[in-house]
Amino acid sequence: MSIAGRNPPNAKALSKLPFIRGSFLTADMTDTQSRGFDSLVFAAGNDVRQLPPGDDEDAYFHRANSIGVPAFFARAKAACIADAVYVGSYYSYVVPQRVAANGYLRSRQAADDGVRALAGSNFKVCSLNARFTIGHIEGVAAVSLDAAVRYLLGQYGGRGPRWIIPGGGNLMSTLSYAEAVDGGLARPRNDGAIAQPPPRCRARGTRNGIILPATR
Repeated sequence: MSIAGRNPPNAKALSKLPFIRGSFLTADMTDTQSRGFDSLVFAAGNDVRQLPPGDDEDAYFHRANSIGVPAFFARAKAACIADAVYVGSYYSYVVPQRVAANGYLRSRQAADDGVRALAGSNFKVCSLNARFTIGHIEGVAAVSLDAAVRYLLGQYGGRGPRWIIPGGGNLMSTLSYAEAVDGGLARPRNDGAIAQPPPRCRARGTRNGIILPATR
């Protein structure tokens, strides 16, 4: 298993994995780099954390997500990767009435649609659009969760929110999400009959995967 991204991970546990530097949005991460892998986990869809200062929000997310994500998956398919898990966004399921009016939400749904459209007999795609996911990796600070933990421990003396996340969303553990990703790779399935892949994409004797995590 290898990890790919613009910058190497800071977490000690993740730093032990082989690292491939590159961005899925640029030519520096090509199908040549993907050859030798047979599975892909993609969690690098762009959000406000990657939005360049001064860029038009709708135009950027359309370029990065609507166009860039399916294009990267097309290169992965051309590189003979057989199984792919796409980690997307659940907003289109929770607040579908807001998708058309929001460029970011439109881009995430378009990315999901575009990735799944590439599925075929020799390229299995599992799309996971879970809710907010929380967990802990040693060496990675979870600053955004500090207030939530203090609230749940009753350290605010009764003060704090009295409502749930709009849309009825809840939280999912990273363990449960990891199990879902593992299931997507272990039991990939597309609709329709499964045919043998072309000769140049014959299955390999060993499994070798690549992960693109969410990064700033």
